[in-house]
Amino acid sequence: MVVTIELALAVAFGGALFAVGEWIGMLRFSAWAFRIGPRVLVETREFPPSLSGATAADTGLGQFKELSTDTWMFRPRSRGLSLLDAFAVKGTIHWDAGQVTIVGRVPLFSVVFLGSWLVGWTILAVLMGVSGSSLPSTLGVGVVGPVAVPLLVYVLIPFEVRRARKVLGEFEELLRENRGSR
Repeated sequence: MVVTIELALAVAFGGALFAVGEWIGMLRFSAWAFRIGPRVLVETREFPPSLSGATAADTGLGQFKELSTDTWMFRPRSRGLSLLDAFAVKGTIHWDAGQVTIVGRVPLFSVVFLGSWLVGWTILAVLMGVSGSSLPSTLGVGVVGPVAVPLLVYVLIPFEVRRARKVLGEFEELLRENRGSR
């Protein structure tokens, strides 16, 4: 059991370090950072053509960068290294015959950190119960992880998906204005 908690802590520490690296990759628009992570947003919709001659765009809520002639990367404007940015939806917009496919992902290593953190808290609660720790402290530790993780998953991630949709709406409006000004 002790080896398991040490392993969970090592994975959590590694996940946190790699999460910072992934966040930096996202800020720098490194393509690898936009290709990894669980998909939380997949849509196909009508979109105006991409910006002619532009390789980057900035709206009030988000930033965009061209990856290839038919694919752009997007991310919300960063709020700094915060809990909210840890699950910010980043993604790609791919044009194909007048329609676009939007794929948004949450950062992979934030998810790895969160999962290992939950495992660590659960094992710690079991160890506390077996070692004879007081019932209130054991229950407190046993409740913190299992309550915090669903709270993050079912509240924070849907919030970030809504924020990503607003970012995409601003970009779509920018594209429509660009098409109208030609």
